[in-house]
Amino acid sequence: MTPDPRAVLLVSSSEKGTQAIRALLRDTPFSALTVANTAGEARRMAFGGRFDAVIVNAPLGDEFGTDLSIDLARGTTAGVLLVVRQELTAKAQAATELYGVQVQAKPFDRHELVHNMYLLASVRDRLAVLENENRRLKAKLAEIKLVGRAKHALIEQLGMTEPQAHRYIEKQAMDLRVSRGEVAETILKTYNETD
Repeated sequence: MTPDPRAVLLVSSSEKGTQAIRALLRDTPFSALTVANTAGEARRMAFGGRFDAVIVNAPLGDEFGTDLSIDLARGTTAGVLLVVRQELTAKAQAATELYGVQVQAKPFDRHELVHNMYLLASVRDRLAVLENENRRLKAKLAEIKLVGRAKHALIEQLGMTEPQAHRYIEKQAMDLRVSRGEVAETILKTYNETD
């Protein structure tokens, strides 16, 4: 069974480098490459789309590629691989390690590149799980705040106690088969307590 294809952005000012990386990734889940020739173009594409991984083949025409790698690691959920000449590896790693950028020295072989791409994909998948959990928790917190405001409105407007307001919201949610948040929104609209 072939793994699902991954959306990969390749940033390379070198046609020779682009073709070499394309050839090394052929017949892998990372073979569907979108290519950007400059850092500026890459930023527009990466922040406007969803990529699982980004390969930055340094140097680029408009910057070296370290700043781009850091920007993409900080601003997207994509795994970022910065490819540099062997003698620049230590400097690139020192500049990017706090941001989770993977650095790979040129020249490299297919096995090494594909291994790093799978590593980036697994990190990106883990990050996506955490991002979804974060969204879920934020939504839950927003609902709790909304219900709290609705309870306050019931206490203020109808003289209910906090337990009575709580039971009222719970019962309405069950009877109407809607979320507590939807009941809270209706209560707040009724008493003009919306933001």
